[in-house]
Amino acid sequence: ANRRAGVGRSAELRKVENALAEAAVAAEVAVKRREALEDAVAEEAELKKAVEERARAVEMDLPKIVEHLGRLEEEKKAYEGAIERFSREHARLVAEYRELAVKSRDMGVDHWIDVKVGKENPVIRGALLKTGKIVRPMFREIERAVMMNEKLSDDMAIRVQQYTTLLADSPFYSGVLFYFILLFPLVLVVFAIYSINAHASHLTISHYLLLGNMYFAVLSLLACVMSLISGTDVLAVFRHRNEFAFDTFVIFLAVGLVFHCFCHLLSSFVSGSIRQIAQFVGLVGLCWHAYMFSWRRAMVDEMPMLDSKAYFLYTVVFSLSILERLVYLVDNHYAVADSSEHLPNKAA
Repeated sequence: ANRRAGVGRSAELRKVENALAEAAVAAEVAVKRREALEDAVAEEAELKKAVEERARAVEMDLPKIVEHLGRLEEEKKAYEGAIERFSREHARLVAEYRELAVKSRDMGVDHWIDVKVGKENPVIRGALLKTGKIVRPMFREIERAVMMNEKLSDDMAIRVQQYTTLLADSPFYSGVLFYFILLFPLVLVVFAIYSINAHASHLTISHYLLLGNMYFAVLSLLACVMSLISGTDVLAVFRHRNEFAFDTFVIFLAVGLVFHCFCHLLSSFVSGSIRQIAQFVGLVGLCWHAYMFSWRRAMVDEMPMLDSKAYFLYTVVFSLSILERLVYLVDNHYAVADSSEHLPNKAA
C-alpha cells in the first residue's frame, strides 16, 4: 500500500512538474510576446515620429516644390514655343531653299536680264523674265524627250544585239538606229504640218484676219459675260488662281494681237481702203488700252484693271471688224467671179 501510495505521489509530482514546466514555457512565451509588442510599439512610435518629421519637412518644402514645378511648367511652355517656332522656321527655310534651288538653275539668264535691263524698264524686264519662265520648261521637256528617245534607242540596240552584232561593233549602225527613232516622229509632225499648209494654202490674209477677229470677239464676249457673273475682272481671278497659266496666256495673247495688228497693217496698206485703215487705227487703240490696263500691269506683277465695259467694247470692235471683213470677202469673191466670166468672152 505504501508502495502504491508512493507511486501515486510520484505521478502527481511529475504532473505538477510538467504543469510547472508548461507554465514556465508559457510565461517565457508571454514575456517574449510582451517584449516583441513593446518593440513593435516602440518601432511604430519611431516610424510615426519619422513620418511626422518627414511630413513637417515636406510641408516646409512644399512651397519650394510648387515653385519649382511652376518653373518647370514655364520652361516646358517655353521649350514647346521654341520647338513650334523652330518648326516654322525650318519649314520656311525648306521652302526658301526649294525656291532658291529652282531659281538657281536659270540664275544666269535672270542675272543677265537684271544687268542689261535693270530697273529702268520694269515692263521689259518682267516680260523677259516671264517669257523665260514659260520657255525654259518647254526646253527642259524637249531635252527630257531627247534623253528618253536616246534611252529608247539604247534599249532597242540592246534588244537587237542578241540578233546581230553589227550594232555593238559599228557606231554607224547604232547612229542610224538612233536617228531613225528620233526622226520618225519628227517626220510625222512635219508631214502633218505640210498637210495643214497644203489645205490652207488657198486662204488669203483676209481669211486669217476674219478667223483672228472671230477668235478675239468670242474671247472678249466670254470675258465680258464671266466678269458680269463674277462681279470682278475675270483676268484678276485667273491670275489669283494660277499665276503661271495667267502669264502664259497673257504673253501668247500679246503675240497673237501683235501678229493680228501686223496683218491688218499689211491688208490696209495693200488695199488702201479707208474702212480697213479705220479698222487698223481702232485695233491699235484697243491694243494700247489692253496694254496699259492689262498686259503692262501683268508684267510688273500687278492686278489688271479691266471690267465688263472694256470687254464689251472689245467685243463690239472685233464684231464690226468681222462684219467688214465678211463684206470685203464677199465683194472680192463676186468681183473675181465676174472677171472670170468676162475673160472667156474676151478670148472668144
